Amino acid sequence: MVCFKCRDYVSDPRLEKIRISQIESSGLIAHFPGMPIYQHEHDAETCRSLAQDCRTPSYKATTGLKGLINMGSTCFMSSIIQTIVHNPFIRDYFLSGHHLDCERGKDTCLSCCVGEIFQDFYTSTSTTGFGPKSLLTAAWRVKRSLAGYSEQDAHEFWQFLVHQIHKNDTKSNRYKFNKESTPALETNGNGTANGNGVNGMSGMLLKKQGTEYTCDCITHRVFSGQLQSTIICSQCSNKTVTVDPMMDLSLEIQEKRAAVNGKTPATNGVVPLATLQDCLSKFTKPEKLDVLYQCETCHKKTEVTKQLKIKKAPLTLAIQLKRFEHHLAVSTKIETHVDIPVMLDLSHCLLLFVILDQLTLVIISLWLRIEKAFGSSLTMLP
Repeated sequence: MVCFKCRDYVSDPRLEKIRISQIESSGLIAHFPGMPIYQHEHDAETCRSLAQDCRTPSYKATTGLKGLINMGSTCFMSSIIQTIVHNPFIRDYFLSGHHLDCERGKDTCLSCCVGEIFQDFYTSTSTTGFGPKSLLTAAWRVKRSLAGYSEQDAHEFWQFLVHQIHKNDTKSNRYKFNKESTPALETNGNGTANGNGVNGMSGMLLKKQGTEYTCDCITHRVFSGQLQSTIICSQCSNKTVTVDPMMDLSLEIQEKRAAVNGKTPATNGVVPLATLQDCLSKFTKPEKLDVLYQCETCHKKTEVTKQLKIKKAPLTLAIQLKRFEHHLAVSTKIETHVDIPVMLDLSHCLLLFVILDQLTLVIISLWLRIEKAFGSSLTMLP
């Protein structure tokens, strides 16, 4: 749940028990693959032990508000650390001690370094800036292209960091099975590679469950989703659907518009997108491709329209704004300001049946509550 007053995620063990019991009693557990059920939240003995042996941190410590010291062109790292530190799901994972059993230490394990940052941000009342020295040096050891004090791409570092957290999740089945191996490519169930998928991140999807690739690590439970691409033939309206895993979305912050009544926009046909909602709308709107596509129904090359939609939304949707244009060997930064809303509406980005499926689950949940309160004499209309 989200508290609208403080804009933070809130929960309570009693609410978690009600949620799990309703899902189990309704027989819809199959609709929740990889649903996190934390048994320690329902263990009375563990709760008593925590209350007795742990101290309650001060309010200032729980906010996690602290600056990061620039250690020489490390702005890219600081921005990513702040997004990770203030993600409620990643925060709860580290603060609940899920990575304390790692044997590698901060020299080569970036997850241990991230755990150190969480400990400093959420247990200390000091507002003095924190220098992520351990994370920086460990990143240099693990990925040599990061070594030195040159500027780096923040999005590439985010992909690198969440991949390391995925590899080092000591509670995941993949880690328990083989601590060293991490396939670079997604496999299709028989050990052959399928390719890099969306944004090159599909290599982290390791286990196939039904028709979906899943992983029970904290990275995939938080950031993993599915993106559906639909190509429509202009002649026979045949649809070719492809579903790819996604860990983030890369959005354009400007678009080219055709001339209206013979007049081209003053910005050479390029119009900036003012809000994040506009960027998402551009990403998901139908686009006529410039190349001809071999239609399987017409058996000839035809013009097609392509549209992207989110088939499965992740708990946390990571978005990168494309702020650089590349022309030959020259890169130019786009200085367009993009407004970020407090609440982001994704309904126009999702497939219709996903929205209806979520609505059905809400209706069933409400019906179970009514039936429990008034008895089973009520009849549910189709």
